[in-house]
Amino acid sequence: MKASITNTSKHTHSIRCSSCSAPIEMIGNQLRLKVLVCSYCNTVMDCKDEFRALYSYTHIEKPSSHLRIGMRANIKGIDFTISAFVIYESLQGAEEEWIEYQLYASKYGYAYIIIRGEKCCFLRKTYCIPKPNIWLLNKGEPFTAKQKKYVIEEFYLSRVLHCEGALLENIEQDKRDKHCFASNNDNCYYSKYKVGKLTYYQGIYMNKEQLKLLFT
Repeated sequence: MKASITNTSKHTHSIRCSSCSAPIEMIGNQLRLKVLVCSYCNTVMDCKDEFRALYSYTHIEKPSSHLRIGMRANIKGIDFTISAFVIYESLQGAEEEWIEYQLYASKYGYAYIIIRGEKCCFLRKTYCIPKPNIWLLNKGEPFTAKQKKYVIEEFYLSRVLHCEGALLENIEQDKRDKHCFASNNDNCYYSKYKVGKLTYYQGIYMNKEQLKLLFT
């Protein structure tokens, strides 16, 4: 079954799931999106191949946060919409789960909110390489990025428990990645390591009460 697509705006499409025909709002830069995950039947669809069904998530764990795909907020003067989320579970490092929310703004691109325990980070991607290489450091050691000094809080080896929405990459269930979290007072830093790919993010801490007030 092919997905039925309706254009609702330049950056939002209404999709009918290839598997269950449920309506899904696909938010984001349509040229960059890789997969769309149905929130009803958990089917993962290929955005580059007419939304062909690839596989389905099993043993689903929904996020405990009040945030949902489609919610909007103005953060630092930019209007963002939640377009997807990923739930990670740590396999190595402190035992915990965290949620990575993907945000989209039509004129400014993507940002992320990560909720990890009581800590909430608002992050934008950066191309400034930290010095020294954080992946050669240990927990508690310092580094510098964009003239700010950070201290590494924790390293994780994770697996993906679940994801939903329109994602920039194909994130498979149980896929293993490495993560690094660091901080500097009100500023936070995050890096993700995948085979052949490193990404870096810088941002600020927020509290959960702020999030409740911001998102509608």
